[in-house]
Amino acid sequence: MDDEVPTTTLELALAWPTRVAREVLLAPWTIQRVRRSLGVLPDELEALRTTLNDTTQVLEETLGPLDGRLENVAGGVNRLDAAVTTLSGDLMGLLGELERLLPELSGMVNGMDGRVERVELVVSQLSDTLLAVAGAVPGVRRAVRGARALPADSTPT
Repeated sequence: MDDEVPTTTLELALAWPTRVAREVLLAPWTIQRVRRSLGVLPDELEALRTTLNDTTQVLEETLGPLDGRLENVAGGVNRLDAAVTTLSGDLMGLLGELERLLPELSGMVNGMDGRVERVELVVSQLSDTLLAVAGAVPGVRRAVRGARALPADSTPT
């Protein structure tokens, strides 16, 4: 049988009885399929209802404890938020203290740097003076050269 759609009125008029006859001939099988489906439908609906009830029960059992846990998490988040807010305030105070102390600390470091440079200058001058004195004393040059030539762990005998 041809399933093409007729395009003209004549084709429609000629195709209509054929289509009606086809549907009449297929009616017993169509009715049988409908009866079979209607026979299975109550069992399928009951299985669906049971599955929905089971799903609802599982959700109720799961969501109850989950709600309690979510409330605990919400309380923890609130406490964490309060702690972070407090910490933020403390850090801002610490930042203010550091900004206040920074110029003083910078002055101290610069002062220490000047003192270290002064100590280096004094030690250098003292070294030059000692070398000049040692060079003026007869025999000291030989003793100093001999001490430099010896290994660090050996002693002269």
